[in-house]
Amino acid sequence: MRRGWLLLFLLSIGLNIGLGYAILERRGQPDTESREFSDRRGRRQGPGRNREVQDARFMERRLNRLVRYLQLDAAQEKEFRQAHDAMRPLIGTSRRSVQQARAQLWAAYREPAAHPDSVRRRVQALASAQGRLDSVITETLLRELAVLDPEQRQKYLASLSWDHGTGSLPAPESSRHGHRR
Repeated sequence: MRRGWLLLFLLSIGLNIGLGYAILERRGQPDTESREFSDRRGRRQGPGRNREVQDARFMERRLNRLVRYLQLDAAQEKEFRQAHDAMRPLIGTSRRSVQQARAQLWAAYREPAAHPDSVRRRVQALASAQGRLDSVITETLLRELAVLDPEQRQKYLASLSWDHGTGSLPAPESSRHGHRR
């Protein structure tokens, strides 16, 4: 029984050390802006992380990984960053439009006597907003592809997960779970 308590105690200490390290590591970094969040039903309201800040961090990490993975030279990296800087505001605006259209569609479904024409109009608005977002993302992809040489372009297109809906860099030949691609 003492062994179990000792193990639990050591686990607790380890978790607390990890938490302390994470807090100290973030000490010098600027705090993310906060905004209100809630689920679709309006429950659980309170402070949340700003989506734009998170998206900007994600895109910066993605861009840094692509620079390494594709072995971009300085000029290519500069053009990649310029394309992203130019398109990021358009992507953000389009993404917010899609989110608003989804919220309006959800509101139409929740109405006690949802009118089919109202729902159809909101579905069309959502499809239109999603089409604009897809168009902006496609333009970004085309700008990225224009910077790459044929070998890099092939490598980049292979990194896009067309059949799974999300893109990521390919896993190494043998993943940490021992599965092969």
